[in-house]
Amino acid sequence: MAQVSLSIADLGSICIHLSSFLRSSEVARSEEAGICSKDVARFLWRKAAMAHLAHIPIWGPSGNFVIQQLLDSGVQGKAFLRELLLLRRAVFPPKSWCPAIQETSFSNLKVLPCSQQAEDTDSQAQQDAVVPVEAAVPLATGTRLGQPLAAGMELKAANDESLKAEDVSSGFCLGVEICAGHADGRSMSVMFAPFAGLCYMQYGGERCVMCATVLPPVEGTVTKLRAWVQVTEEGGLFFLRQDPESAKIEETGLIPQEALPCWKSEFFACMYFWRDHLLTPIMSTVIHSGKTLPGDLPQLEGSHIEVDTTWHLTG
Repeated sequence: MAQVSLSIADLGSICIHLSSFLRSSEVARSEEAGICSKDVARFLWRKAAMAHLAHIPIWGPSGNFVIQQLLDSGVQGKAFLRELLLLRRAVFPPKSWCPAIQETSFSNLKVLPCSQQAEDTDSQAQQDAVVPVEAAVPLATGTRLGQPLAAGMELKAANDESLKAEDVSSGFCLGVEICAGHADGRSMSVMFAPFAGLCYMQYGGERCVMCATVLPPVEGTVTKLRAWVQVTEEGGLFFLRQDPESAKIEETGLIPQEALPCWKSEFFACMYFWRDHLLTPIMSTVIHSGKTLPGDLPQLEGSHIEVDTTWHLTG
């Protein structure tokens, strides 16, 4: 018996009802099976893309501007979903921060120490006034409480030489911006300095910082260092440190959701830079962003063993 593909004319308003509960994976399977015609598939993909967009938080004006550009240019359906996947790894530092913090590609940053940002004192002072002491560059899209989030960054020297712990110290952190929601200005930064092995917590707008040692400092030299973060469905999170040239992966342990603000609603993976701690220019690249960590990472315990450390107040 020949298979019949259902068209929009055949389905009528049923298309709208179908689009309200079909996920992208289910639309893909129905399209592959030839259950629906091309026009129905396009309609379902458009609805799936808009439904997906409605459920992901976008960071800042730049991210929203890119989304609006895509919509205005007629990108929709599967093509729009592909663009959203790319935006997971996109970073948009302010143009005024260049050259101190410069976007070299959509997912890559070059960061200069304060001592190397400018040759003359006046220009350096002007740049210091523009770039904040703690410069945060979140990824363009995040997640909401109840949906997991995982991200990975790779750090190396801009001149491709080896790095020691003291070259970076706490000058680079991978972390998570925890926000209360669009209409609420409360936020918290949870940061992990992979070279120093320190973890920090800081409420938005506050000078005081909670600090804890979660791993020993990096020993010897490395050509690259990777840092990973996983936000769990419950709202807890943990970090990993990896030397890609060895099989060694170190876990910080879980910061449980009870240790984080009760108002947490949105989570954005983020890179943080204290340029006065850097001794050499660095390159930071977003190598992964998704719901889970890459499958090639070994079995991890950090998701269920709580971090065992003492926090103290600094700042």
